[in-house]
Amino acid sequence: MDALVKPANDTLHRNLRRYEVRLKVTAAGVLIFAFWGIIKSVMMTIVNAEENGGIAKQIADISNELDSDDKLSFFILAIAVFALIFVLDTAFRVGLFMFARKESQDPSVKRKKSYFVMGAILIAGNIFSIYTVAKGTYEGDYEILDGALSVLIEFTSMVIVFELLQSVVKVRKIRDELAKTQEVQQHETPKELTLEDIQEKMAEQMESMADIPEQVSKQVKSVTEMTKELNHEVGNVVKEATDE
Repeated sequence: MDALVKPANDTLHRNLRRYEVRLKVTAAGVLIFAFWGIIKSVMMTIVNAEENGGIAKQIADISNELDSDDKLSFFILAIAVFALIFVLDTAFRVGLFMFARKESQDPSVKRKKSYFVMGAILIAGNIFSIYTVAKGTYEGDYEILDGALSVLIEFTSMVIVFELLQSVVKVRKIRDELAKTQEVQQHETPKELTLEDIQEKMAEQMESMADIPEQVSKQVKSVTEMTKELNHEVGNVVKEATDE
C-alpha cells in the first residue's frame, strides 16, 4: 500500500507546488493591472482631454444639455459613480492579490469565497470594457490601433483573473487530497510497540504455554482410553473366533 501511496503523494506535491507558483504569479499580475487601472483612469480624465474631452469634460458637456437645476446634481453624481467604479476596481484587485498570496504560502489560512465574487465582478467589468471599446472603435470614436491595444489589455486582465481563480480551486483541491492520503496512511501505519505492550504480549504467551501440559495430558488420556477400547474390541473378536 505504501508503495502505491508514495508515488501518488509525490505527484500531488509536484502539482501543488506548480499551482502555488502559478497562484503567486497571477496574483502579481492582478496587482500590476490594479496600477494599470490607475494609469488608465488618469489618461481618460486628463491626458485624452485634448482629443475627446476626457471623462470630466464629457460629463460636463452632457450636464450642459440638462436644465439648470439638474446640471450640478448630474455632474456630481456622474463623477461619484466614476470614482466609485475606479475605487472598487482597484480595491478588488488589491484584495485578490493579498488573499492569493496568503493562500499560496499558508495552507491553514481561512478559505474565502469572496475570491470568486470579486473575480466575477472584475471579469464582468473586463467584458463590458472590451465591448465598449470594440463598439467605439467600430463607430470611429477610437483609432483602430488604440482600440485593438485597449481590447488586448482588457482581455489579458480578464485571463489573469480567471487563471488566478482556477489556481485557487486547484490548490484547495490538491491540499484536500493530500490531507485524505495522510489520514489513510495514519490509519494503516502499524502502531509502535511500547515496553508495556511487549510485556503484556509476553504474559499472554506465558499463560497460553502454561496450558500446554494440561492439554497434552488430556490428549494422552484420551488416546489411552481409545487404546483400551480398541484392545477390548480386538479381544472380543479373537474370543468369538476361538469359540467358533
